[in-house]
Amino acid sequence: MDDLSNYGSSFEVGELLGLTWSTLFKNPAVFFGLPALASVCSFILSVYLPDGVQGIISFILSLVIQGAFVYGVFQSMTGGRASFGSSFSRGLARFFPILGTVIIYTVVFSLGLILFLVPGVIVMNIWHVAVPCCVVERTGVMASLRRSSELTKGYRWQIFGLTILVFLMMGFLAGIAGFASNA
Repeated sequence: MDDLSNYGSSFEVGELLGLTWSTLFKNPAVFFGLPALASVCSFILSVYLPDGVQGIISFILSLVIQGAFVYGVFQSMTGGRASFGSSFSRGLARFFPILGTVIIYTVVFSLGLILFLVPGVIVMNIWHVAVPCCVVERTGVMASLRRSSELTKGYRWQIFGLTILVFLMMGFLAGIAGFASNA
């Protein structure tokens, strides 16, 4: 059985970002093909279906793609070979547990944000790897949340810092894209 804790015990942000890029380019058919598939499907759905139906199908597809992406990344990072088909198949097979995990995470995270912001941030850090646990270790909803709590213990400040860094980078890139589109 695959296990996320066997991958490594260090957490360095720079190393993680470098590993991310090398993993993405190691198997571009999976890591660029899956998002491309989602984009093409969303475009086709937006042309032929009403917004509500299109939104539901796009949400379902996004969870399958997320599971497929997680599986592909894990396979690649542990020296395995992730094919487009095997990654998509794992994402599809884990759809319902991913859905349950995402629903519980979102509800508890949102309540935490509404209450005082800090509890929401704490939940975000504790359950940060719940979906990867669900996909890689094939755990159920509650087991995925518990496993994420175990795996993030001792790394929550680093996870918080990395999350802030990613949000800042996304904001910067969105700003550049907005500036470029208005020029």
